[in-house]
Order: sequence, then structure tokens, then C-alpha cells
Amino acid sequence: MTQYLKRKETTIEDDIEECGSLQERPTKKGKTRQFASMPIDTFLQLNNEPDGEEQLDENEGDIIEEQDKDYINPTEAENIDNTLKETIVKKTRGPTQCLKIHARQLEDREEITLDIEGEAIGPTDEVVNNLSKFLGTVARNSDFCPLIYTNWKGIKDKEAIWEYVQAKFIIPTEGKRIVLARINDNWRQYKTTIKQNHFLPYKSVNEMLKNRPKSIPESHFRKLIAYWRTEKVKKMSAHNKKNRAQQKFSHRKGPINFARIRARLAASKENNEPPTQAEKFVETRQSTKGKSLDEDTLDVIAHLQAENKKSKESAIRAFQSIFGKEKAGRVRCHGRVTTPTLLKKNEEIATFK
Repeated sequence: MTQYLKRKETTIEDDIEECGSLQERPTKKGKTRQFASMPIDTFLQLNNEPDGEEQLDENEGDIIEEQDKDYINPTEAENIDNTLKETIVKKTRGPTQCLKIHARQLEDREEITLDIEGEAIGPTDEVVNNLSKFLGTVARNSDFCPLIYTNWKGIKDKEAIWEYVQAKFIIPTEGKRIVLARINDNWRQYKTTIKQNHFLPYKSVNEMLKNRPKSIPESHFRKLIAYWRTEKVKKMSAHNKKNRAQQKFSHRKGPINFARIRARLAASKENNEPPTQAEKFVETRQSTKGKSLDEDTLDVIAHLQAENKKSKESAIRAFQSIFGKEKAGRVRCHGRVTTPTLLKKNEEIATFK
């Protein structure tokens, strides 16, 4: 693994010069974003906040010294490219580790089939599931994807991540963008999980350190604590929580991506015609575990199903009337990275073929 990790060393001063001020900056569409992409150390220094290395009392020092012994660095714990016996993380339970995949040699790699948009759809569901789980382990790896940045864009050496994924799976270059987007999603979710389980339940730094996750270095966790305790981050978190509470019509297919849903629905038609957004919405909002749906979701599903029976055009109009125009940079029911421009281009290619 170490051959993939040759990051350029930078100082906080370098990062400040590159990132500039923490003032909200307008985007092309006139919107704003909260923070620039940068290491948490840089964020804390720009905000005149403690960097997480503040003086501890004697008891807290003992806690950290003891817990540092518990941290298992994935690079030190294994030589995953040479033997299965020396695997990524030993003596741990919890998230999937994909030990056999990490131990693969180049000749053992599985080949991934992509659809026209670059999403993994085959050759089998099992292989796609293996890739999905594997990308999750990469996102949780503190060497490749440390949690010490304000956001995913701050992680600079994404090429090393892509090269490592390619060492375990054969993926066409068209899939690179989506592979990194999936790791981004997993990285953000991992950070959220760490916050929910190891930060929010405790009131003091002392308690947080006693209960810190062993999956990340103690020094990284201290930076996260300092970051999450700043007023700017608290304000941003409250705003995001409010927005999430207003979201409706949750996707209910778990890790199954829209690409596989599209392929499955198209295969069920005589002419292999791509499904409409209405069809994909209905398919991905149905409960698969016997759980009841809310009234709004049931009403929308019933309406779209009725319109779809009339005609494809009727279903398209119904979907647009319910959800309105597409937002910039995203297309509903098309997955993580599909944009209106990419969708139009792919449709033109499909028509030409």
C-alpha cells in the first residue's frame, strides 16, 4: 500500500496562502459555500481556534498515552499485497474489511462492467457489491483518506487512491470519476458516523478521548474534536440538520445504485428501452423490508404508476409537474454524478447507435 502514498508535504502557511480567507465565496451560480477546502489545522488557525493540541491535565495525558497503543495503523499491520495472513486490521470488529480483496494480486483482479454513464453494473451483482464494499474500506483508511480536512476536496492525492483501486479491480478509465465520488460519499458518511458515536454523546474532551474510535489515529480525532466544537461548524451542522429534516421521498434500495436499477428495468422491456425517471422513482421508493411508507410517498407512487400506464410521455410530464425543473449539476433518479449535459450527450449517442 505504501507505494501508492507519496503525498507532497505542505505547511499550514502553504495551505493558508493557497486557501486564503474563510469568507464565504460566491460560486458561478451565485450561491455560496461555507468553507474552502483545507486541512483542519489550517481552518483552526484561520479562525484563531485551539488546534486540538492544547495542554491536558495529567489524567487526560494518561488516557491518550494508553489509547495510542490501541490504534492500529493499516500500513503497519499488514502487507496486503503479498499475503492474506497479514491483513489490513487485526483484532477488530465492525465495518466490512474486505481482507481478501485487499490481498489480491494483479492477476486475481475482477473486471468491472460499466454502463454508458460510467457506473458499475456488472458483470454480476456480487462483483459490484464487492467493489462497493471495498470502496467503503478505502474511504475509512486513515492513510488514503484521513479525516483531517474540511471536505473531500482537501484530499489532494486522489490519483494514489485511484491507482490502488485499479490494483484490486480492472475498471475502465471512464469509471474513475464515479469511483472517487463513491469514496467521497463513504468518507463523508464515515466522518458523520464518528461524530454521532464518539463526539455528540459526550460533553467533555476527556470523555470523548476515553471513547474515541480505534480506527483512526488519536491525533486525527483530536483535530476533529476541535473542528466540531467551533461555532462556525456548529452553525453549519444545525443548518444542514434542518435541511435534512425537510427532505422527502428517501431512496430505499440501500447500496444498489441507480445504474443497476436502470439496467434491470431496461432488461425487463422487450426493446430494452431506458426507463423513465417516473419508473425509477417508483422502483427505488418502494419499501423492501415490509416497512410502511408515508402518505406523501404513497400518493406520488400511485400517481406516477397511473400516468405511466397511459404513456411514456404522460409519465415524463407527471414527474416534471411534481418535482419541477432539474437543479444545476444533478439529474433526479440518475445517480451521483450524472449532469444534464452528460445525460443529453449519452442520449444522443444512444440514438445514433
